[in-house]
Amino acid sequence: MEAQGMIEKVARALAAHIHENGDYGMSGDDAYASRPSEFEGMARAAIKAIRIPSKAMLHAVEKIEDERYVGYERMPAEEAWPIMVDAALNEQEKG
Repeated sequence: MEAQGMIEKVARALAAHIHENGDYGMSGDDAYASRPSEFEGMARAAIKAIRIPSKAMLHAVEKIEDERYVGYERMPAEEAWPIMVDAALNEQEKG
C-alpha cells in the first residue's frame, strides 16, 4: 500500500470529522471513497490557508529556539512544524 500524501491525509481527516461526528449514516472512510475529489478540494483549501504561518505560530518556534539553540542555529523543520500547528490550534481555541 502506498503511503498517503498530505492532501489525502487531510481529506480523510475532513471526511471523518464531518461524517463520524454527525448523523450522516456513513463512516468517514465511506464518505471519502464516495467523493474523494470533493474532500481533496477541501483539503487543498485547508492546507493553502496555513501556508503562511501566523505570528503566534512563528512566536512559538522562536520561543523554543531561544531556549534550545545558540546563535544562528535553527530548529529543523520537522521539529518546528508540529509546534507551529499546535500554536495555530491553540490560537483558535483562545479566539
